[in-house]
Amino acid sequence: MQEKFVLARDAIDFLELHAIEPTEVNFSFGMAVCDGVHPDLNRAIAEEIDGGLRLTADKVSYLIDRYLGAPASAALASRERAVVQQSTQLGELTHDAHDLTVTLRNDVSTMASEAGQWPQSDGIVQRLDRAETELARLRRDFLTLYEEIKQIHARDSEDRAARHEEERVQLAQIIDVEKAKGRTFVLILFRVDDMEEIRRAHGDAVVGNVLKAFRANIATAFDDQCTIVPLDQEFAVIVGNKAASVARDEAESAVSAFAMRRFKLRGTGEWIGRVTASGGLAVSTHDDGDILIAAQERLSAAAMDGGDRVGY
Repeated sequence: MQEKFVLARDAIDFLELHAIEPTEVNFSFGMAVCDGVHPDLNRAIAEEIDGGLRLTADKVSYLIDRYLGAPASAALASRERAVVQQSTQLGELTHDAHDLTVTLRNDVSTMASEAGQWPQSDGIVQRLDRAETELARLRRDFLTLYEEIKQIHARDSEDRAARHEEERVQLAQIIDVEKAKGRTFVLILFRVDDMEEIRRAHGDAVVGNVLKAFRANIATAFDDQCTIVPLDQEFAVIVGNKAASVARDEAESAVSAFAMRRFKLRGTGEWIGRVTASGGLAVSTHDDGDILIAAQERLSAAAMDGGDRVGY
Protein backbone atom coordinates (compact mmCIF):
# COMPACT_ATOMS: atom_id res chain seq x y z
CA MET A 1 0.00 0.00 0.00
CA GLN A 2 2.78 2.44 0.98
CA GLU A 3 4.52 1.84 -2.35
CA LYS A 4 1.37 2.86 -4.23
CA PHE A 5 1.23 6.15 -2.33
CA VAL A 6 4.88 6.81 -3.13
CA LEU A 7 4.26 6.00 -6.80
CA ALA A 8 1.21 8.30 -6.87
CA ARG A 9 3.20 11.17 -5.37
CA ASP A 10 5.99 10.59 -7.89
CA ALA A 11 3.43 10.72 -10.70
CA ILE A 12 2.02 14.04 -9.44
CA ASP A 13 5.53 15.46 -9.09
CA PHE A 14 6.30 14.37 -12.65
CA LEU A 15 3.19 16.09 -14.02
CA GLU A 16 3.91 19.24 -12.00
CA LEU A 17 7.51 19.32 -13.25
CA HIS A 18 6.26 19.41 -16.83
CA ALA A 19 3.24 21.66 -16.07
CA ILE A 20 0.82 18.97 -17.27
CA GLU A 21 -2.77 19.14 -16.02
CA PRO A 22 -3.37 16.22 -13.57
CA THR A 23 -6.41 14.75 -15.33
CA GLU A 24 -7.26 11.09 -14.83
CA VAL A 25 -5.63 10.16 -18.13
CA ASN A 26 -2.51 12.23 -17.47
CA PHE A 27 -2.24 10.86 -13.94
CA SER A 28 -2.32 7.31 -15.33
CA PHE A 29 0.37 8.39 -17.77
CA GLY A 30 2.49 9.73 -14.89
CA MET A 31 2.01 6.50 -12.94
CA ALA A 32 3.14 4.44 -15.93
CA VAL A 33 6.23 6.63 -16.39
CA CYS A 34 7.26 6.52 -12.73
CA ASP A 35 6.60 2.78 -12.41
CA GLY A 36 8.89 2.07 -15.36
CA VAL A 37 6.66 -0.71 -16.74
CA HIS A 38 6.89 0.62 -20.30
CA PRO A 39 10.60 0.89 -21.20
CA ASP A 40 9.84 2.12 -24.73
CA LEU A 41 7.77 4.97 -23.26
CA ASN A 42 10.51 5.93 -20.81
CA ARG A 43 13.15 5.92 -23.56
CA ALA A 44 10.92 8.11 -25.74
CA ILE A 45 10.43 10.58 -22.87
CA ALA A 46 14.16 10.64 -22.17
CA GLU A 47 14.73 11.63 -25.80
CA GLU A 48 12.06 14.35 -25.64
CA ILE A 49 13.37 15.98 -22.47
CA ASP A 50 17.06 15.61 -23.33
CA GLY A 51 18.76 18.93 -22.68
CA GLY A 52 16.34 20.06 -20.00
CA LEU A 53 13.25 20.38 -22.18
CA ARG A 54 9.74 19.85 -20.82
CA LEU A 55 6.94 17.74 -22.21
CA THR A 56 3.99 19.56 -23.75
CA ALA A 57 0.34 18.56 -23.49
CA ASP A 58 0.32 17.61 -27.18
CA LYS A 59 3.42 15.49 -26.77
CA VAL A 60 1.89 13.73 -23.75
CA SER A 61 -1.23 12.94 -25.80
CA TYR A 62 0.97 11.54 -28.57
CA LEU A 63 2.96 9.38 -26.13
CA ILE A 64 -0.23 8.08 -24.52
CA ASP A 65 -1.70 7.15 -27.90
CA ARG A 66 1.48 5.45 -29.06
CA TYR A 67 2.61 3.62 -25.94
CA LEU A 68 -0.41 3.32 -23.64
CA GLY A 69 -3.40 3.22 -25.99
CA ALA A 70 -4.91 -0.26 -25.48
CA PRO A 71 -1.45 -1.84 -25.40
CA ALA A 72 -1.10 -5.39 -26.56
CA SER A 73 0.65 -6.23 -23.30
CA ALA A 74 -2.54 -5.42 -21.37
CA ALA A 75 -4.58 -7.65 -23.64
CA LEU A 76 -1.99 -10.34 -23.26
CA ALA A 77 -2.04 -10.10 -19.47
CA SER A 78 -5.85 -10.28 -19.49
CA ARG A 79 -5.83 -13.40 -21.60
CA GLU A 80 -3.12 -15.00 -19.52
CA ARG A 81 -5.22 -14.40 -16.40
CA ALA A 82 -8.16 -16.01 -18.20
CA VAL A 83 -6.02 -19.03 -19.04
CA VAL A 84 -5.03 -19.37 -15.39
CA GLN A 85 -8.69 -19.16 -14.37
CA GLN A 86 -9.67 -21.78 -16.93
CA SER A 87 -6.82 -24.01 -15.80
CA THR A 88 -8.08 -23.75 -12.22
CA GLN A 89 -11.58 -24.74 -13.30
CA LEU A 90 -10.18 -27.66 -15.25
CA GLY A 91 -8.32 -28.77 -12.16
CA GLU A 92 -11.49 -28.59 -10.05
CA LEU A 93 -13.47 -30.58 -12.58
CA THR A 94 -10.70 -33.15 -12.83
CA HIS A 95 -10.87 -33.53 -9.05
CA ASP A 96 -14.64 -33.89 -9.32
CA ALA A 97 -14.24 -36.56 -11.99
CA HIS A 98 -11.81 -38.37 -9.71
CA ASP A 99 -14.37 -38.31 -6.89
CA LEU A 100 -16.99 -39.71 -9.24
CA THR A 101 -14.63 -42.51 -10.25
CA VAL A 102 -14.11 -43.40 -6.59
CA THR A 103 -17.88 -43.34 -6.05
CA LEU A 104 -18.44 -45.65 -9.00
CA ARG A 105 -15.76 -48.02 -7.74
CA ASN A 106 -17.40 -48.13 -4.32
CA ASP A 107 -20.80 -48.68 -5.90
CA VAL A 108 -19.45 -51.56 -7.96
CA SER A 109 -17.93 -53.10 -4.83
CA THR A 110 -21.23 -52.69 -3.02
CA MET A 111 -23.14 -54.27 -5.90
CA ALA A 112 -20.75 -57.17 -5.97
CA SER A 113 -21.02 -57.79 -2.21
CA GLU A 114 -24.73 -57.09 -1.80
CA ALA A 115 -26.45 -58.67 -4.75
CA GLY A 116 -30.02 -57.55 -5.13
CA GLN A 117 -29.44 -54.17 -3.48
CA TRP A 118 -28.50 -52.15 -6.57
CA PRO A 119 -28.07 -48.41 -6.02
CA GLN A 120 -29.76 -45.84 -8.19
CA SER A 121 -27.22 -44.84 -10.83
CA ASP A 122 -29.20 -42.14 -12.68
CA GLY A 123 -27.78 -39.32 -10.57
CA ILE A 124 -24.21 -40.53 -11.06
CA VAL A 125 -24.66 -40.79 -14.82
CA GLN A 126 -26.12 -37.28 -15.00
CA ARG A 127 -23.24 -35.87 -12.99
CA LEU A 128 -20.75 -37.61 -15.27
CA ASP A 129 -22.50 -36.24 -18.37
CA ARG A 130 -22.47 -32.70 -17.00
CA ALA A 131 -18.83 -32.95 -15.99
CA GLU A 132 -17.83 -34.35 -19.37
CA THR A 133 -19.72 -31.58 -21.21
CA GLU A 134 -18.17 -28.88 -19.03
CA LEU A 135 -14.69 -30.33 -19.45
CA ALA A 136 -15.11 -30.36 -23.25
CA ARG A 137 -16.31 -26.74 -23.24
CA LEU A 138 -13.47 -25.59 -21.02
CA ARG A 139 -10.96 -27.42 -23.17
CA ARG A 140 -12.23 -25.57 -26.25
CA ASP A 141 -12.07 -22.25 -24.40
CA PHE A 142 -8.59 -23.03 -23.17
CA LEU A 143 -7.33 -23.84 -26.68
CA THR A 144 -8.97 -20.69 -28.07
CA LEU A 145 -7.28 -18.51 -25.45
CA TYR A 146 -3.97 -20.25 -26.05
CA GLU A 147 -4.17 -19.48 -29.78
CA GLU A 148 -5.08 -15.85 -29.06
CA ILE A 149 -2.05 -15.48 -26.80
CA LYS A 150 0.20 -16.93 -29.48
CA GLN A 151 -1.21 -14.46 -32.00
CA ILE A 152 -0.64 -11.55 -29.60
CA HIS A 153 2.95 -12.66 -29.03
CA ALA A 154 3.42 -12.82 -32.81
CA ARG A 155 1.96 -9.32 -33.28
CA ASP A 156 4.16 -7.99 -30.45
CA SER A 157 7.19 -9.45 -32.17
CA GLU A 158 6.17 -7.89 -35.49
CA ASP A 159 5.58 -4.49 -33.87
CA ARG A 160 8.89 -4.69 -32.07
CA ALA A 161 10.66 -5.60 -35.32
CA ALA A 162 8.99 -2.68 -37.09
CA ARG A 163 10.06 -0.24 -34.36
CA HIS A 164 13.56 -1.66 -34.46
CA GLU A 165 13.71 -1.12 -38.22
CA GLU A 166 12.52 2.49 -37.82
CA GLU A 167 15.24 3.09 -35.24
CA ARG A 168 17.86 1.60 -37.56
CA VAL A 169 16.70 3.86 -40.39
CA GLN A 170 16.91 6.87 -38.06
CA LEU A 171 20.45 5.91 -37.06
CA ALA A 172 21.49 5.42 -40.69
CA GLN A 173 20.19 8.90 -41.50
CA ILE A 174 22.16 10.42 -38.63
CA ILE A 175 25.30 8.60 -39.79
CA ASP A 176 24.80 9.90 -43.33
CA VAL A 177 24.50 13.45 -41.98
CA GLU A 178 27.76 13.03 -40.04
CA LYS A 179 29.52 11.62 -43.10
CA ALA A 180 28.32 14.55 -45.19
CA LYS A 181 30.11 16.93 -42.81
CA GLY A 182 33.39 15.48 -44.02
CA ARG A 183 34.88 15.02 -40.59
CA THR A 184 35.82 12.00 -38.53
CA PHE A 185 33.35 10.77 -35.94
CA VAL A 186 33.02 7.78 -33.64
CA LEU A 187 30.13 5.32 -33.36
CA ILE A 188 29.74 3.13 -30.26
CA LEU A 189 27.04 0.49 -29.89
CA PHE A 190 26.19 -0.49 -26.31
CA ARG A 191 24.19 -3.46 -25.08
CA VAL A 192 23.37 -4.76 -21.60
CA ASP A 193 24.77 -8.28 -21.19
CA ASP A 194 22.36 -11.21 -20.62
CA MET A 195 19.30 -8.97 -21.00
CA GLU A 196 16.96 -11.83 -21.92
CA GLU A 197 17.94 -13.71 -18.77
CA ILE A 198 17.10 -10.61 -16.72
CA ARG A 199 13.75 -10.36 -18.53
CA ARG A 200 12.87 -14.01 -17.86
CA ALA A 201 13.85 -13.77 -14.21
CA HIS A 202 12.41 -10.36 -13.30
CA GLY A 203 10.13 -9.11 -16.08
CA ASP A 204 9.92 -6.13 -18.44
CA ALA A 205 9.65 -3.53 -15.67
CA VAL A 206 13.10 -4.40 -14.33
CA VAL A 207 14.51 -4.47 -17.88
CA GLY A 208 13.13 -0.97 -18.44
CA ASN A 209 14.76 0.31 -15.25
CA VAL A 210 18.09 -1.28 -16.20
CA LEU A 211 18.03 0.28 -19.67
CA LYS A 212 17.09 3.68 -18.25
CA ALA A 213 19.97 3.49 -15.77
CA PHE A 214 22.43 2.45 -18.48
CA ARG A 215 21.39 5.35 -20.70
CA ALA A 216 22.00 7.72 -17.79
CA ASN A 217 25.48 6.23 -17.33
CA ILE A 218 26.23 6.74 -21.01
CA ALA A 219 25.07 10.36 -20.96
CA THR A 220 27.17 11.06 -17.86
CA ALA A 221 30.29 9.40 -19.24
CA PHE A 222 30.14 11.48 -22.43
CA ASP A 223 29.17 14.70 -20.61
CA ASP A 224 26.03 14.79 -22.79
CA GLN A 225 28.29 15.75 -25.73
CA CYS A 226 27.00 13.02 -27.97
CA THR A 227 23.92 11.79 -29.82
CA ILE A 228 22.24 8.78 -28.19
CA VAL A 229 19.88 6.72 -30.35
CA PRO A 230 17.91 3.88 -28.66
CA LEU A 231 17.87 0.69 -30.75
CA ASP A 232 15.42 -1.72 -29.14
CA GLN A 233 17.66 -3.06 -26.34
CA GLU A 234 20.81 -1.32 -27.53
CA PHE A 235 22.07 2.25 -27.60
CA ALA A 236 23.98 3.82 -30.45
CA VAL A 237 26.21 6.75 -29.49
CA ILE A 238 27.65 9.11 -32.09
CA VAL A 239 30.52 11.31 -30.97
CA GLY A 240 31.97 14.12 -33.04
CA ASN A 241 34.72 16.64 -32.40
CA LYS A 242 36.61 14.21 -30.14
CA ALA A 243 39.59 12.00 -30.68
CA ALA A 244 38.84 8.29 -30.95
CA SER A 245 41.01 7.62 -27.89
CA VAL A 246 38.95 10.05 -25.82
CA ALA A 247 35.69 8.49 -27.00
CA ARG A 248 37.08 5.04 -26.17
CA ASP A 249 37.98 6.12 -22.63
CA GLU A 250 34.49 7.57 -22.16
CA ALA A 251 32.87 4.38 -23.47
CA GLU A 252 34.91 2.25 -21.09
CA SER A 253 33.98 4.63 -18.26
CA ALA A 254 30.27 4.16 -19.05
CA VAL A 255 30.61 0.37 -19.01
CA SER A 256 32.67 0.22 -15.81
CA ALA A 257 30.39 2.68 -13.97
CA PHE A 258 27.33 0.65 -15.00
CA ALA A 259 28.87 -2.55 -13.61
CA MET A 260 29.17 -0.83 -10.22
CA ARG A 261 25.43 -0.22 -9.93
CA ARG A 262 23.31 -2.43 -7.70
CA PHE A 263 19.81 -3.03 -9.02
CA LYS A 264 17.20 -4.03 -6.47
CA LEU A 265 13.63 -5.23 -6.91
CA ARG A 266 10.92 -2.76 -6.00
CA GLY A 267 9.18 -3.78 -2.79
CA THR A 268 11.49 -6.59 -1.62
CA GLY A 269 14.78 -4.75 -2.04
CA GLU A 270 16.31 -7.97 -3.34
CA TRP A 271 19.50 -7.49 -5.36
CA ILE A 272 19.13 -8.96 -8.87
CA GLY A 273 22.84 -9.65 -9.15
CA ARG A 274 25.69 -7.95 -11.00
CA VAL A 275 24.59 -6.44 -14.31
CA THR A 276 27.18 -5.58 -16.95
CA ALA A 277 27.24 -4.18 -20.47
CA SER A 278 29.36 -4.38 -23.60
CA GLY A 279 30.29 -1.91 -26.31
CA GLY A 280 31.61 -1.91 -29.84
CA LEU A 281 33.51 1.14 -31.15
CA ALA A 282 34.21 2.09 -34.76
CA VAL A 283 35.71 5.20 -36.32
CA SER A 284 34.42 6.71 -39.55
CA THR A 285 36.68 6.50 -42.57
CA HIS A 286 36.64 7.98 -46.04
CA ASP A 287 36.19 4.63 -47.79
CA ASP A 288 32.91 2.84 -48.44
CA GLY A 289 33.10 0.69 -45.32
CA ASP A 290 30.00 0.47 -43.17
CA ILE A 291 30.79 1.92 -39.75
CA LEU A 292 27.60 0.39 -38.28
CA ILE A 293 28.58 -3.14 -39.31
CA ALA A 294 32.06 -2.62 -37.86
CA ALA A 295 30.62 -1.45 -34.54
CA GLN A 296 28.17 -4.39 -34.46
CA GLU A 297 30.94 -6.91 -35.07
CA ARG A 298 33.07 -5.45 -32.26
CA LEU A 299 30.08 -5.35 -29.91
CA SER A 300 29.32 -9.02 -30.60
CA ALA A 301 32.96 -9.95 -30.07
CA ALA A 302 33.06 -8.08 -26.75
CA ALA A 303 29.85 -9.76 -25.55
CA MET A 304 31.05 -13.24 -26.59
CA ASP A 305 34.32 -12.60 -24.76
CA GLY A 306 32.42 -12.37 -21.48
CA GLY A 307 31.03 -8.87 -21.70
CA ASP A 308 31.76 -5.94 -19.39
CA ARG A 309 34.16 -4.46 -21.93
CA VAL A 310 34.36 -2.33 -25.08
CA GLY A 311 35.62 -3.81 -28.33
CA TYR A 312 37.51 -1.59 -30.80
